[in-house]
Amino acid sequence: MIVDEETGEILTRNYEVAQYRHKDDIKPVVYISDIRSVDDMEKFMALMIDKRKIRGSNRNDLLRFFEGCLGYKVLKHDIFSDKHSMSVPQYKLLEKLGKLVEYKNIIMITRDDLCEYLNCKDNNLMKKLKPVSPYLKVYTQEDGIRKGEIKILINPKFFYIYEYGYYDMSREQEINKWYAEKLREQSKL
Repeated sequence: MIVDEETGEILTRNYEVAQYRHKDDIKPVVYISDIRSVDDMEKFMALMIDKRKIRGSNRNDLLRFFEGCLGYKVLKHDIFSDKHSMSVPQYKLLEKLGKLVEYKNIIMITRDDLCEYLNCKDNNLMKKLKPVSPYLKVYTQEDGIRKGEIKILINPKFFYIYEYGYYDMSREQEINKWYAEKLREQSKL
């Protein structure tokens, strides 16, 4: 549009067309399965989770499982011989890892932070996690996780965080999925 500056008269009505640009970039929605870094987890939590509505699992779930394992050892009966067993060091390590769960049963952390938290060196991290490997799924750089970071899934029977309204249903689905994957792994052997 051309305007005469002295009179304010509009001389022509030719409009310039310019492409609209957002002032800020819109952050994409991240699905929980696409989390590959600590930054992805932070974005997901900021965009998708209302922290006022989430509920953590009962911290006694791991303790009850552990006490059950001790009971099976004491009974020493054939009926109970195929049950899992958990040692005190395994229990303590799982309890410590459970404090790092942010959402569902996921721990997304840098390797350095995890090593500092567990009081070990980076080259001994997997060795430190090995005793509790039946209760964890560990994803590293080889699995598509950003270099220097680690993603750990803990058995959802022990630690689980989700929204109040859908907590029981979601946890049950995750537990079924966890054991279905374990059965598939065992059947491959």
